[in-house]
Amino acid sequence: MGLHPYQVKPKGMYDVLYGLIGACEAFKPEIYDDRKGVPTIGYGTALLVKSGTKWQLRTGEGRKAEDKLYRLFTDVGKVDIARPIFQNDVEKLKKIATALNTSGQKKASELIAQYGDSFKLTVNEDQAEAIRQYTIEEYMGHVQSALDSTKRKNKPWPGQRETFNKLRASYDLAALVSIAYNGPALLTDELVGYIVRGERQDAFVYIAYFMRANMLEGQKGYVTRSYMEGETFSWFDGETPTKEETDKLEKVYQENKEFIDEYDKEHRAKLKSEVRGYHPMSELISLARQGKIRRVVPVKVFRKSGTSHPQDSCSKCHRTAHATLLDDPEAFEQVALRYIRESHPADGDLGNAWAVVQLRYGPLFDEDEEWLWDA
Repeated sequence: MGLHPYQVKPKGMYDVLYGLIGACEAFKPEIYDDRKGVPTIGYGTALLVKSGTKWQLRTGEGRKAEDKLYRLFTDVGKVDIARPIFQNDVEKLKKIATALNTSGQKKASELIAQYGDSFKLTVNEDQAEAIRQYTIEEYMGHVQSALDSTKRKNKPWPGQRETFNKLRASYDLAALVSIAYNGPALLTDELVGYIVRGERQDAFVYIAYFMRANMLEGQKGYVTRSYMEGETFSWFDGETPTKEETDKLEKVYQENKEFIDEYDKEHRAKLKSEVRGYHPMSELISLARQGKIRRVVPVKVFRKSGTSHPQDSCSKCHRTAHATLLDDPEAFEQVALRYIRESHPADGDLGNAWAVVQLRYGPLFDEDEEWLWDA
């Protein structure tokens, strides 16, 4: 069965992607431990990354890399911090990288806690958002490399050329970039293989259930994030699943029934309360056979504290819809849609809240950025 991406306008894909990451990454103004010993800031921007088997600054090693990291914050993020003060933070980051490389996560976490307030780098929400949007292209590159590469370091790789282009401007790509944003290493041979072979149902089950199954200790947010990304990727191509797609999902389920049933049993309450559209696998298949499953966006996840909603010229619109989302997620879509019609015809920066409406109702703008909805 081939993979037919659920495609939207390029702008729509980015709206979905920013909303997806925004729902998963709460804002923090200071350097913090991501619970894996990796110093992080803003909307989940990792300051260290793993290159091969070695941890280093996200921009690389050496003076030029340190200058590049400085420019990321000062030029892109417009953060006001003197170079010598920033360099002091860089030296601390390098010591944490050494700890990750030699002693592991525990020692790195101890160093982050030890340095604490001595880190001087801070960002506000606007600065963090600018940096996040800039670095998204890095993670887009990670996805392209994983999907299109056929060989890595003289070793076979399941990628296939032009796979990335087939996924452009799709929900599928939004989900994969969100995964890469959390860690490029999550783009494993197994996941890439499913995508290249067009095995959508296997990919969905892998993302939603297996991808982070060994990472849940102290990281229960991964339960929500994984299913949210899996649902965005989806186990069917169109608005509703076909019989063939449902049969294939049931086959994958039966092959992994014991694990999936146990996972659903353990995390059902959390997923039911936080992810719209979640059903335990056995129930999901039954509902699909009754024609009761259609593509949805996991709206309730957007309730997470720290989700960014831009305070622009339409701040009343954002505040009203955001408040409605917090009070009544089911009514949110209609309220948001009404306020978009009334207040947003000249504003192309819809933000996370409007990504929900776009997922539910389709693109808000055409290719020429013209408003599609009647006032």
